[in-house]
Amino acid sequence: GKFLGLKELGFYILSLRLANFTSGYLMGKISKVLFPAFSKVEQDREYLGEIFLRVIKHIAIIAFPFGIGLLLVGGDFLRIAYGDKWIPAIPLLKILAISGMSRSISSVINPALLAIGKSKLNFLVRSVRITLFFILLIPGVIYFNILGVCYAVLCSEILGSIFGFWHIRKLLQFSYVNLLNTLKPAILSTIFMSFLIAVTKFGMSN
Repeated sequence: GKFLGLKELGFYILSLRLANFTSGYLMGKISKVLFPAFSKVEQDREYLGEIFLRVIKHIAIIAFPFGIGLLLVGGDFLRIAYGDKWIPAIPLLKILAISGMSRSISSVINPALLAIGKSKLNFLVRSVRITLFFILLIPGVIYFNILGVCYAVLCSEILGSIFGFWHIRKLLQFSYVNLLNTLKPAILSTIFMSFLIAVTKFGMSN
């Protein structure tokens, strides 16, 4: 707030809350059962990997369409729900919507690592994400103002997720092909939804 101004901070906070709605809501609902569920099968890493991917599949099927929906129609939503004074938050929301998609699926890494007794690795994964954020934050603010904060969130989230998935993939014995196949239903449904939104927008503009 001191460096960016209270208005810009308000735009950022609202955009962040909307973008992280699925990760916050879904993980709030399932976080209490994920760790015990993972812990019960932690000796069978291959089976745990299957459960891990299954959880990601169900989260992604909600989070991906939601994130792309925010990207495509989030501006209209802000104008209708909050008024024209929140229009400057639209570009922030679009950037953070992508970050929210990554955050939704990567949030499953934490309980999985803890369930197999990899608390130090879990700390490292979280530390990498936080460190990347602060490294990117200062140049981001200098060159892009409040948008730079959003870019720092996006880049640190995606890079941190890649780092986390790289480790968990080896531990739970699944391949990148397995992960891609897990995400395929969410990706296809998101593409279909995006097509419908594009057609609807085109029809309304004519």
